[in-house]
Amino acid sequence: MVHVPGRPANEMVENPLFVVLEEAECWRRCWCCGKHPMLAKFYHAEPVRAGEVNCESCPNAETCCYTGHKYFVDKSKPVVMTVERDGLCNRWVGCCIFAQCCKSEAWHHAGEVNGRPGTLAALPGNRVIGRSVNPADGGCCKPTLNIMEVEPGHPEAHVADMVGPCFHGGCLEMCTDTRFSMNSVNAPGSSDLGDIVKRKPEGCWDTCVQCSTDIDNYEITMNNKKLNPLQKANFLATAVHLDYWFYQRDPRPIENHGNGRSGVIVITLCMMYIRGCSIPIQICIPYGQK
Repeated sequence: MVHVPGRPANEMVENPLFVVLEEAECWRRCWCCGKHPMLAKFYHAEPVRAGEVNCESCPNAETCCYTGHKYFVDKSKPVVMTVERDGLCNRWVGCCIFAQCCKSEAWHHAGEVNGRPGTLAALPGNRVIGRSVNPADGGCCKPTLNIMEVEPGHPEAHVADMVGPCFHGGCLEMCTDTRFSMNSVNAPGSSDLGDIVKRKPEGCWDTCVQCSTDIDNYEITMNNKKLNPLQKANFLATAVHLDYWFYQRDPRPIENHGNGRSGVIVITLCMMYIRGCSIPIQICIPYGQK
């Protein structure tokens, strides 16, 4: 925990280690959001800075008028890691998995790589340290990513699995945390390596943010103290892959489809996962004139 310069002395926040920035083609990001090819680069973070106060004359300016802390990348240091993920139209991500082209797959590179996502891992001289990919059946009713590890001079090895719940998202995630366990291949379901937890919102502000934006809060716990830096890097990369695979394209808990006078209110209770496809379980309430 660190003190933010320019803020009250009793206000302590967590010190950021990395900032992840996405690189993708604009039109793919807009039209294929969550399914688009992209590069996610891990940068070193600068110390957290204080934001602006919009109305200093307000008696509660330090709280209600504060714009929030600011986080910036430290471009003076090299990129730590790059996550490369392929997507539309090279892969049919998001549909039921019946072939290799339907799987969500990401490659984890040491340092910075540039180029067209989906092609870089196959280039000679690549610095791939790992990979995360759906199994042949997508995990059936449990969302699953196989985590592969690549060490210099050794073939790729399947070392762990990330497994989540069948029901997730929608109003359900407003009420409870969503846990994805990180299990070694010899101990399925044990969370012996760690957990990735998508946290439920805390308070009214967090609820409004999660209901109306793509902002999510994750907590990553590594339960095995013997994990080496390579394994930790692969788990962090898998967490980024998870966010794109699941939570960049999920519907809002409550949506209004109409013109203001008539339409349909759609309440998404949760999403049900089956073989790579997330199916919404919804209540539709029509209103206004027919």
